[in-house]
Amino acid sequence: MICLGHFTSPGNVNWPLFLDFSHVALHDMAVIGKALTQSFSGTPPKYTYFYGGSTGGRQAYMLAQRYPDDFDGILGFCPAINWDNFQWSPLWAHRVIDKKGIYPRPCEFEAITAAAMKACDRLNGVEDGIISMPSRYFFDAVV
Repeated sequence: MICLGHFTSPGNVNWPLFLDFSHVALHDMAVIGKALTQSFSGTPPKYTYFYGGSTGGRQAYMLAQRYPDDFDGILGFCPAINWDNFQWSPLWAHRVIDKKGIYPRPCEFEAITAAAMKACDRLNGVEDGIISMPSRYFFDAVV
């Protein structure tokens, strides 16, 4: 298998690629980006920041730990970490439903969706069929 110039055989970890993905490429990006900015503009960047969520959030944590001087500020949110739990979480609801043997009917999903939209859609000031930032709103489906 060939990827970005790193060669490996099937069943073996491609360690150079693994390290690139985990942190080296991010550090290289910062160093090369600053050098390119200076070569094009004649001056180094005044400030540099890294901002990321999910995989970018995980990368932000890695940058802050391994290369804290690469950026003037690092904001990482919603980091995709704890993969042993993270990967299985979407299946948990299915497991519980299968174990109980009680399945919601489509009309129940439709009723809950309609009630949530009615309760939360306009809370951001715009009634547009989108619940923006759902974590900011409490919706009790039982009521």
